[in-house]
Amino acid sequence: MARSSKSDLRGQMLEYLLERVQEDAYPSATMLDAIEAIVRDDEVDEYTSVLFEKVRGAEYPSMDLIRRLYGFL
Repeated sequence: MARSSKSDLRGQMLEYLLERVQEDAYPSATMLDAIEAIVRDDEVDEYTSVLFEKVRGAEYPSMDLIRRLYGFL
């Protein structure tokens, strides 16, 4: 039972952090690092979509976000 509890918490944290990244104009590297520490292979598409939308929507996109996206190529 403890295993599903940890899994639920991980999923909730990921969802919360992804929402924050979507809402924040300049998401912190710490927040992005936290996501990358817990994101699973089957969730990478969702994460990279959020990052890509940030890059696409910015007049001067963050090089940190671009580098993070390169890491998933």
